[in-house]
Amino acid sequence: MDMRLRLNRCAHINNAHNTTLVVLTVAFLFAPVCFAQTSSSDPDLSGTWLDNSNSAIKIAFQEKGDNIKVHQTDGDKVIADYSCNLNGTQCNVKEDGRPMKVMIYYNGSKLVEIAERGSDVEKRRFSLSSDGNTMQMEVIPMSSSGKSTTHTFQKQEPQEAKNT
Repeated sequence: MDMRLRLNRCAHINNAHNTTLVVLTVAFLFAPVCFAQTSSSDPDLSGTWLDNSNSAIKIAFQEKGDNIKVHQTDGDKVIADYSCNLNGTQCNVKEDGRPMKVMIYYNGSKLVEIAERGSDVEKRRFSLSSDGNTMQMEVIPMSSSGKSTTHTFQKQEPQEAKNT
């Protein structure tokens, strides 16, 4: 009888320990998103950006307060056109006509976008050059063993953006 009581007590302590471990792990994983917020030191990526390796690909960002609008085209085809909060809240959007979930937030000087398309998850990190005229976009597959790539974009002048 005394042995069963001890075993039950040990099992209860072990379950409590496992629950605490799971809660702490989840909190650790989501802490960057939960505490992400914009600040006055975040770069402003607003404008239209042209891919150096493929001039048909354009990404336009428009930041207003805690929100960002993203508009991506490939030639005349609209690939993505959505608005999302910059605090890491998940947004349900469409990309190329298909449903997608997106989280966008700043991590230091980089704008981070995590896109979930079904079981496929991809991270894109956008960073500006010191003069603000060049943007690097790192594309990092998170759910597959695909290779990370980096694309370089040049900022279009407002008049150029209207004419193209």
